[in-house]
Amino acid sequence: MSANERVRGSRVDKGVLAMRLEKLKPYGIDFLFDAILTLRTPEECYAFFDDLCTINELKAFGQRLMVAKMLRDGETYAAIEAKTGASTATISRVKRSLHFGNDGYALVFERLEQAGKLPPAGAAFGDGREEAAAADPLRPPGSKAPAARAGKAAGRGADAAALAAEVRDEEAPDEARVRRAAAPGLPSEA
Repeated sequence: MSANERVRGSRVDKGVLAMRLEKLKPYGIDFLFDAILTLRTPEECYAFFDDLCTINELKAFGQRLMVAKMLRDGETYAAIEAKTGASTATISRVKRSLHFGNDGYALVFERLEQAGKLPPAGAAFGDGREEAAAADPLRPPGSKAPAARAGKAAGRGADAAALAAEVRDEEAPDEARVRRAAAPGLPSEA
């Protein structure tokens, strides 16, 4: 039985699924899904999701998909944790979805496989940290990434809004000043 048939068939209790999804209606989830379904290329996806999500939110989505693929391939928690950086709690949540969820992962994996886009078992995903650091054309060689400083400052209890403004200043000083001037609650430039 294919994932399409399982999703349409008896595996998913339509009443329970409908109740769970109905709770999301006030949050514009249908509108969000309709918007996502209009995207046609990876470039359009990058542009839309860059505008929609924070980097950490997007990384979490990607990490969960990698974890699901690795669990499907029979990899151990230890191997998955080492390769993706995912916590055992995240791995357990994904495993629960794979076994007792709505077969969404199975559907996506089946379609990726049909399109020849599913990575083979054992493929290295990485967590992207090295690639991201190497690909940052705006950071001067040898300087610390704004996110690294942000993490250290957050550990000292720094104000999140001030920290976000500092990171934005480094990335685009003129745009950040305009954004701060227009947004109440963000610290103004001294």
